[in-house]
Amino acid sequence: MRTILLIILIWTLSPTSYFAQIISKEGKVIKEKKTKAPSYIVFDANHTNSFRKLGENKQFITLPLGERAKETPLKIWSYFLGMNTSLNRFLRFQGGISFLQTGEQYLYQGALGSDSTYSYQTKYRYFAMPCQLTFEQGKQLRFSIGAGIMPQLFNSYRQNQQWKTELGGKYDNTNKEGSTCNSFGLSLVSSAGLHYVSAKTWGIYFKMTYRYQLTNTLTKYGDYEHFSKGLGYSIGISKNIE
Repeated sequence: MRTILLIILIWTLSPTSYFAQIISKEGKVIKEKKTKAPSYIVFDANHTNSFRKLGENKQFITLPLGERAKETPLKIWSYFLGMNTSLNRFLRFQGGISFLQTGEQYLYQGALGSDSTYSYQTKYRYFAMPCQLTFEQGKQLRFSIGAGIMPQLFNSYRQNQQWKTELGGKYDNTNKEGSTCNSFGLSLVSSAGLHYVSAKTWGIYFKMTYRYQLTNTLTKYGDYEHFSKGLGYSIGISKNIE
C-alpha cells in the first residue's frame, strides 16, 4: 500500500505530458503531437477584506456582543508559496504553505463636540496549508477556477489600540494576549482568475479569492464564537518546472 501511495505521489508532483497520434488506414503513425502540462512553482500576495461572523458563546458564558457588534472589515495581507501540478488535461492540484492573516477593526467616536476617540485593529495570524483542485484551460493565457480546504495552525494574536482624550492626549497600546485562541483551524477556500505564461516559462496571475472559516477562532472558554471570512484578490508569479 505504501508503494502504491509513493507512486501516486511521484506521478502527481511530476511534470505531465500528453500525446495524441493520427493513424492512417494502414495503421501507420503519420503525425504525433505532444502537449505539455508542466508543474509550476507559485508565489503570491493576497489582499483580503477580512471580517468575521460573531456570536455569543452559549457553551461557556453568554455575553452580549455590545460594541463588538459594530466592528468593521479590516484590509489585510497574506502570502503563499506552493506548487501547482497537473492531474489530467484540465484538472490540477495546488498546495503549499501560507502566512495567513485574518481580522477586523473598530472605531468609536465620542459625542458630537467631543474629541475623544477609541479604535483598534485585531489580527489573527496562522501558518496555513491551502489545498485546491482547479480547472484550468488555455495555453499562454489560461483561465482557472478552483476550490478546496485550508488547515491552519495558530501563530499569534495582535490588537493595536489607539485612543484620544477630550484634552487632546494621544495614546496607544498593543495587546498580544491570545490564550483563548484555538490552536487549529480549518477554512474553505475558492478562487477564479487569469494566468499568463510567457515563452520563457515565467508567468504572472491575478485571482479573486474567497475563504470562510469552518472552525471557531476561539476555544470554548472564549467570550464569543468567532468565524473569520474574507473576499479579496491575489497577485503572483509562477515558474514552470520542465
